[in-house]
Amino acid sequence: MGSSGISTMKIPESHIKFLISPRGSFSRPSLRRVCFGLAFFAAYVALDRTTLAFQVFQGIGAWYPPVALSVSVLLLLGPEYALIMWLAAAASDFWNWHDFPSSYSMFPATAFMAAAYAGAAILCRRLGVNPSLQRRRDVGWFLSLNLGAALMVAFAGALANVQDGAAPTSGIFSAALNWWVGDAVAIAGLTPVFLVHVLPRVRAWMEDQPEDESPLENEPIAPHFVDNLEIVAQWFSIILTVWIVFGFRIAESYQLLYICFVPPIWVALRQGVKGAAISVAALNLGAIMFFHTSGEGVTGGGMDTLARLQLLSLAVSVTSLFVGSIVDERRQGEVELKRAKNLAEAANRAKSEFLANMSHEIRTPMNGVMGMVELALDTNLNAEQREYLTMVRTSADSLLTIINDILDFSKIEAGKLELDLLPFDLRDCVEETARAFAHRANQKGLELVCDIRPEVPEMVVGDPTRLRQTLVNLVGNAIKFTKRGEVVVRVDTESLRPEGANLHFAVHDTGIGIPFEKQRVIFEAFAHADTSTTRKHGGTGLGLTISSRLVQMMGGQIWVESLPHLRSTFHFTTHMEIAPAERPVASAGKLCGGRILIVDDNATSRRVLEGAFERWGMQPTLAWNGEAALAAMCQARESSVCFDLVLTDAQMPEMDGRTLAGRIHADPQLSGTPIIMMLSSQDGTVPCQELGVAACVAKPIRQAELQAAVLTLLRTPRPSPQLRILTAHPPLKEPSRSTARHILLVEDNVINQRLAMRLLEKCGHSVRVTANGVEALQALEIDQFDLILMDVQMPEMDGFEATAAIREKEKSCGGHVPIVAMTAHAMKGYRERCLAAGMDGYIAKPVQRLELLKAIEEASPLGRPTIVPPAGTPSSLERRVS
Repeated sequence: MGSSGISTMKIPESHIKFLISPRGSFSRPSLRRVCFGLAFFAAYVALDRTTLAFQVFQGIGAWYPPVALSVSVLLLLGPEYALIMWLAAAASDFWNWHDFPSSYSMFPATAFMAAAYAGAAILCRRLGVNPSLQRRRDVGWFLSLNLGAALMVAFAGALANVQDGAAPTSGIFSAALNWWVGDAVAIAGLTPVFLVHVLPRVRAWMEDQPEDESPLENEPIAPHFVDNLEIVAQWFSIILTVWIVFGFRIAESYQLLYICFVPPIWVALRQGVKGAAISVAALNLGAIMFFHTSGEGVTGGGMDTLARLQLLSLAVSVTSLFVGSIVDERRQGEVELKRAKNLAEAANRAKSEFLANMSHEIRTPMNGVMGMVELALDTNLNAEQREYLTMVRTSADSLLTIINDILDFSKIEAGKLELDLLPFDLRDCVEETARAFAHRANQKGLELVCDIRPEVPEMVVGDPTRLRQTLVNLVGNAIKFTKRGEVVVRVDTESLRPEGANLHFAVHDTGIGIPFEKQRVIFEAFAHADTSTTRKHGGTGLGLTISSRLVQMMGGQIWVESLPHLRSTFHFTTHMEIAPAERPVASAGKLCGGRILIVDDNATSRRVLEGAFERWGMQPTLAWNGEAALAAMCQARESSVCFDLVLTDAQMPEMDGRTLAGRIHADPQLSGTPIIMMLSSQDGTVPCQELGVAACVAKPIRQAELQAAVLTLLRTPRPSPQLRILTAHPPLKEPSRSTARHILLVEDNVINQRLAMRLLEKCGHSVRVTANGVEALQALEIDQFDLILMDVQMPEMDGFEATAAIREKEKSCGGHVPIVAMTAHAMKGYRERCLAAGMDGYIAKPVQRLELLKAIEEASPLGRPTIVPPAGTPSSLERRVS
């Protein structure tokens, strides 16, 4: 070959890197591969020498350890070792079996053997067989492919022996069968030991890398005396079994061979494939050695005994491998389940941290938006400006509702939403929730009625916040999808026992209804009854999903009954314990026998009010409009049985409540009857003195307020026209100068600083602003404060660290400054964390003015006089707000 030929020859770079180290010499892994190849060659020839001791026919032994070694090398280290296997087999034929180089047994047969087992190894790799044999699938494919290859090799070898004249033609099938059984015993009994225990360490040594560990090995197992004792017992059982079975004449006691199944199965059940591989190899080796040393050989029935022994060894080996793989699969499943559990817990922790951060980052700017809009609405605005700001506030409220729904849904999905069980007044909770929707209902001209049956317990133990959230979702949807008619909230009992009650809630509306095919999917996340692009009603589709999950957490179920275009009723049940009443129920004894005229155009409202007054012992008469009411009063006057009270709705067709009150007041014979008027949020204040109205109650009616109003009127012998009882919640009183507080505001967000400062100053408080915990501690050194409003997440020093420093100083200096956490962290458990850190109160952003004032009152109820700051201290408007 010329020089040009040499210059054009190219060697792949990967091959060069594989063989040559960076310094130009052979790499260490390459040298180790060469050494292993030589060791494999020598081990094959040496192991094949042992088969001479157990010959059945000429060149056919009872087992073939070199086959076990070769199959494991080809499968684990690579089919490229088939060449070494062929050369080793040919050399063994020459040295051990004394075959001639020209014989069929030396080269053709050995070449076919190497090719067959290499093909089986390639198929195993293609099928993804794991050499660790820890799955039934791996064991099945490993045995099927390699035993199939052994069968082809056995027939090829027997045919080569016949061609060489080493075996008669008539015995070719018997010779092939004995050859195959010998290979099969080696493959099933010895190959697993090489695959599982020996060659993985060899491969790690050759590649100069740490040995691969199976997932089962990564699980730490503490050593135990009982486990070690069991291993000793297992080895003793193998030795004992071999002695019992082969210590007698085997030909006369074949039934004892079945005892050989016991030790390997025991080991496989306890230790899996790893233990099964060693036990099977030990048992096979012991059986062969004992059989060889027993003196029976191939004479005196030895052939028959050997065949039985080989088949038994094969059966025991296969059974043990499958049992071990089943055990390993179960353990692997447990390991994977534990790992999946750990990953899920880690994911939940990460999700919880993300939710907490997201909640904080969203609520912080929302607090500024909503608070500044409220401040702007309190200023002098023209009509257009007020309209725009009102729209901004409405949109901000809607955005906050969506954000809360998404956060709640995420908390439910992460399993972080828990119920906070405490005693509460069920009637107050339901009626206050319904009243919160009075304005929305009145805007659409809907009648909103709250009907709580008398048998419903007043005080129960449950989570009022989550119950209110469920009702808010259902009532809000009912009002959204109802154009005209009514929305009714009903509560009754399914069962009542001393230890608890099963309550049934229902929200009924006369709205558009829900198609039958959509009624099953509306409780799924992000589902809408109307999914078209032209749908009129928006929303995230999470409200009903959250309600469904909350109801399940409260031990109940939720469902819907609906007729499209007519009505819908959402039902849900809960189980709540009954709590002892903490306040006495108002006595209705003075109401017994009293006559009252109920005037309302809504039939449901009339029915609810009629039931309430009947339970209080009064005699109600119903009128559906003003004319009917006047007729009833005239009829009662003629029969000399006058009404003690008139309860009328303010909004009615034809003749409304105001007109009716005026007619009654103008009639000298009827004007002495006290009138209670039911007002909606749009009615404003009624001119009580001019119309003769003695009391007003807000709709939807709260029965406790109505009962109190009736009792108050009946206690007065002659109601004065000037008597006016308004049962709506009075506005929170502004603090007087004598109770105004000097407050330290610790907040790092500039907008929230200005917002909180303006809210507090409008209420008469004086405020000093600091941006973090370090500045707050410095301010406390030079000034005294009645209260501290503390943000939690701040730079340099957060709220928890600042609170700890303040409380630590108070231990030595005395005194106690109330600290209220004012933070955007609203996840469950954060209130408890703040209180545990030494704070006295907690309020979540976005901050509502009334909630802020209430928190200040609760944390510092007495209110000391304002402490005058030292001379030279700037006013609150001049203080730094950055």
